[in-house]
Amino acid sequence: MAGSTEPEPDEDLTALATEPDTGYATALGRLNGLLLDAGGLESVLQGVVDGVRIAVPQLAAVSITTVGQDGSYTTAVATDQRALAVDQVEYDLHLGPCVEALETGEDQYVDDVRTDDRWGPFNDEALRQGFLSAAGIALKTNGRTYGALNLFADTADGIDERTRELVHRLAPTLAATLANARAFATAERLSQQLEQRLDDIAVLHQAVGILMAERGCDAIAATTLLHEAATATDRPLDDVAAQIVAAVGGGLAG
Repeated sequence: MAGSTEPEPDEDLTALATEPDTGYATALGRLNGLLLDAGGLESVLQGVVDGVRIAVPQLAAVSITTVGQDGSYTTAVATDQRALAVDQVEYDLHLGPCVEALETGEDQYVDDVRTDDRWGPFNDEALRQGFLSAAGIALKTNGRTYGALNLFADTADGIDERTRELVHRLAPTLAATLANARAFATAERLSQQLEQRLDDIAVLHQAVGILMAERGCDAIAATTLLHEAATATDRPLDDVAAQIVAAVGGGLAG
């Protein structure tokens, strides 16, 4: 997780961001390139928020909220500890521009936390941390929201139209990155479950073979004995099979 230190300036990106005509578009291209570089998801997202922070100097802090498999919200990366504090208030109280963006799929802007009356506790914490304006940008693709890009400025109306244009053009690529990460995590979890199930089936087959040899019965009778033992002891079939295999030194049972 990022701390309160400023990101190291990228001279090319900083220069591009200050050019009035091409700065934002070219900086956006540089930021999109970060998403395509190899590396873990957290390092990619950290590169994005650092890049946004550099490309848009008036932003005081940037963070990204991701949605867990269970629907919980977590700040994946941030450029400033103050953003983490504000984000956490939103999660705890379930209110604020970030949460609203996540739940509605619509971008939310707070031009001045001192006068906006929608999310009082959020405004209070943002002001306490030195922020006067904020935004929650929904990161969505294919009709589903996977996270939010959170922007904070230390001046009122600090998130201007050019900043909004930049993040709007970046958001789809960032949303796709989060969606792909979610799909990969799901596939990895299913693969692990399948691998475990295949191991369990192998142990069941071993246990049936052991019972056939010990009792002189066929596979159907051995399977019936296994089920009866599991029922009698009120234990899962896999556990009973593993105990039988372990008793005769079966390798798969460990």
